[in-house]
Amino acid sequence: MFFTYMYMFMNSILFVCTFYQDIDISATTCGRGQLVFGDHEGYVHMVDRQFQVSAFKAYMLRVSHIVQMKQHNIIVTIGVKF
Repeated sequence: MFFTYMYMFMNSILFVCTFYQDIDISATTCGRGQLVFGDHEGYVHMVDRQFQVSAFKAYMLRVSHIVQMKQHNIIVTIGVKF
């Protein structure tokens, strides 16, 4: 069981690493069970503990800063709109 879980875990990490090779990351943060990445195309990408990836378009150009609140489930971003 341990080796099966370890194999699944390693495959998930490889998937996330392969997925993010194509993204030009400009800002990152982590906490509350999530990794959060901002890129130069204005997208915010979130990866949870099960390696489920979700993303949304936040700005027209790029995300310059991301902060995740420690006490709350809130992410604050700063980016270029024009």
